[in-house]
Amino acid sequence: MSSFSFYESPDFLIYGSHALIAIELPAHTLGAYCVLMKTPTKMKSVKMCLFSLLFFGAFLDFTLTILLIPYLTIPAPGGIAFGLFQKLGVSNAVQTWFGAASLGLTACSVLLCFENRYSSLIVKCYSKTTAWHIKRYIYLGLNFLFALIFFVPAVYEKPDQVSAKLYIKQIVPHIPDYIIDDPTFYVIDPNTKTTMICVSAMMICQFSQDAFFVFSMLYYFLTTTSISRQTRQLQKMFFLSLCIQVSIAVGILLIPMFYIIYSMLNSYHNQVANNIITLVVSIHGLISTVVMIAIHKPYRNVIIRSATSNKNQSIVPVLRTF
Repeated sequence: MSSFSFYESPDFLIYGSHALIAIELPAHTLGAYCVLMKTPTKMKSVKMCLFSLLFFGAFLDFTLTILLIPYLTIPAPGGIAFGLFQKLGVSNAVQTWFGAASLGLTACSVLLCFENRYSSLIVKCYSKTTAWHIKRYIYLGLNFLFALIFFVPAVYEKPDQVSAKLYIKQIVPHIPDYIIDDPTFYVIDPNTKTTMICVSAMMICQFSQDAFFVFSMLYYFLTTTSISRQTRQLQKMFFLSLCIQVSIAVGILLIPMFYIIYSMLNSYHNQVANNIITLVVSIHGLISTVVMIAIHKPYRNVIIRSATSNKNQSIVPVLRTF
């Protein structure tokens, strides 16, 4: 137990999560202000999808840094929560579902942005028929519903926690007994089969739809001749900005995902890495918000004007008194 360092302990994760809250809260507040109050008329059609991307990114951040603070024992599918939900007595199964659902909803917000561009630019009846609106809302609603329920089968399987904890001790013997023996320590699925099926289904569903919309938009930009060159260039630049924003945000999630896959395939356990990847996922929304402000000119100008104004106000004329 003496070799169990601070960086491997739950304290490192808890303090790190608290530090992130102090950064994320003002950043997301600023991002929401920019989108809701400073989005120009020419970007009106993408205002709500950008806000959706920001909202669900912030939702994921606060879920991990406030509500859950999950201390994971990868490659073993178990852990203990130290967040607000745990203090309120929310069951481990519900917390596990909530964390998975927050990831699913964040993925759906990305899909919503790409679908918005596809519907606005390619589907000609987008703003003309009620039928298309109804079909679109049903389609998006089903995606968000799937995001909420995709992990239910994994949570529904309630393994015997006593035998499951013994299994965890065999896989990750380095974890102190006082953590695994804690009554709040929860094992999801000892053999990980159901968990992997649920996660794979969600990833395939989301990535296949994202790919369809992205390639459809690329084909549209390469072949369309019905609009002016200037309009097409503006549409292309915004779509490129959106792709960059999404790619960076998704890239933040890919790093932990590759580590988790490697850890499970090789039965590799490193608790420092587990804590770090949890914190990395916790800044997904923060990175997305910062990139959104930096990459979209109207929002970037808000920050520049504010900084310039504050700088000018700080320059006070000095009067000679002699």
